[in-house]
Amino acid sequence: LLESDPMLRKTQAHFYARHCSLGKYYTIQQFKKMEKVVYETARTSMDMLAKLGYYKKEQIKNKFVYTPIERK
Repeated sequence: LLESDPMLRKTQAHFYARHCSLGKYYTIQQFKKMEKVVYETARTSMDMLAKLGYYKKEQIKNKFVYTPIERK
């Protein structure tokens, strides 16, 4: 992933490689726990992945979740 998208950080590529099942929803807390980073870093990273087209950001009640988008 890092070789095909220079905008990705190592932690973002690591998380996406293990959390890219279509139809599943992932949270900022999962990123935080998996990558051992603080909440703000996790939120920024997930938002960047959504901006780059890896995830679709959705709001469910009072929290945001991210679901993978089919990539070509």
